[in-house]
Amino acid sequence: LSAHRDRWSGTILFVAQPAEELLTGAPAMLKDGLYSRFPKPDYALAFHSAAGVRAGTISFSDQIQYASADGVDIIIPGVGTHGASPESGKDPIVIGAAIVQALQTITSRELSPFTPAVVTVGTFHAGTARNIIPDEAKLELTLRANSEGIRALLKQSVTRIAENVGRAHGLPEDRLPKVIVRSGTPVVLNDRALAERLRP
Repeated sequence: LSAHRDRWSGTILFVAQPAEELLTGAPAMLKDGLYSRFPKPDYALAFHSAAGVRAGTISFSDQIQYASADGVDIIIPGVGTHGASPESGKDPIVIGAAIVQALQTITSRELSPFTPAVVTVGTFHAGTARNIIPDEAKLELTLRANSEGIRALLKQSVTRIAENVGRAHGLPEDRLPKVIVRSGTPVVLNDRALAERLRP
């Protein structure tokens, strides 16, 4: 910063945040008295590694830096039965597969092609044996959006689709798929004035 003394002054505080991906590091540091033990900064510059950026390069935006990220689970109840008698149960794997397919219509049919959003089903867990229809399946999703409005829409749409696919497959109202938002971070929207100040 010595080359830009006319632009910058004061104390620089470097903070390494633990458990950043789990969203527990910063709250723990604040609870531990971070700003009573050290000076509270006038502004904060947060750094994150990026595999797609050449080593030694710092990339930033004066607007959106990162999309929101929400972890969502869908618990799909079923009625277990023998694989040779599927009519005796409710197959949560088939219901889950239908939910996975239907979720793909959120970004392709509910949003404009010019609206960035991602709905990813990262895991699908169910069953213990090839000839048994299980009594539960679980999907784990990540949702990403570039605005808080679209972020809310994604979560609402996931819930609507999961519950109504359950209804379409004959699940009773008290045993519909359950949508649980596990974690979430808002859109990282940089301060435009600070970004312009940093650019040189």
